[in-house]
Amino acid sequence: MKANLSAKIVTANVELAQPGRPKEIHVKLRLPVQNALRDIAFNGKAASLGGRHNDTVIIRTENEKQFEVVGKWG
Repeated sequence: MKANLSAKIVTANVELAQPGRPKEIHVKLRLPVQNALRDIAFNGKAASLGGRHNDTVIIRTENEKQFEVVGKWG
């Protein structure tokens, strides 16, 4: 996971050992409170946030192995 502060983007890359296993992954994009996330996507598709702190992208892995999660704030 890395953040580009000037562009106000955080990116997480996840690679599974086997495609589709586990069936679901949770990617937490926790930022300081003043940096509320908006515009969330994984693998180029719009996504939404969930979880206890509304900072987690929940992804059904289907038969994919690699995932790129991108969140923008500001």
